[in-house]
Amino acid sequence: MQENKFVGTWKLLSFVIHFPDGTIMEPYGDNPMGMAMFDENNNFVAQLMKSDRKEFDANNQLGGTPDEIKEAFEGYTAYYGTYEVKDDKTLVNRVEGSLYPNWIGGEQIRYYEFYDNFCDLRTPPTKAGDIEYTGLLKWERVA
Repeated sequence: MQENKFVGTWKLLSFVIHFPDGTIMEPYGDNPMGMAMFDENNNFVAQLMKSDRKEFDANNQLGGTPDEIKEAFEGYTAYYGTYEVKDDKTLVNRVEGSLYPNWIGGEQIRYYEFYDNFCDLRTPPTKAGDIEYTGLLKWERVA
């Protein structure tokens, strides 16, 4: 049986969106934060965020203004579930819970490449309205 290289804890180094016209976007800024954990029983959890998220003025988790809530939501991604390494390039995350409800019960496909203590995860081409893009997330193993 082949070793599962995903097992462990990973720190997010970068998250970049690539558009067909060559432009790029860093949805969580140039210093995103994030952690992903994969266990030997094929469970995973992943959280990504902007490093400069603003605090709510009310200092109350349920007391944010609509603008504060929108900004907090748009600056954070969290999901968990089970995963399967399909082949030597494809990872399938089966989402059981997510901050973004539309992912629950679905699959998130990622194409992976390992090098040294790092892993690149690429999204398949994704559409947002009429615009197609791909994402590239760079991770470093920390445990």
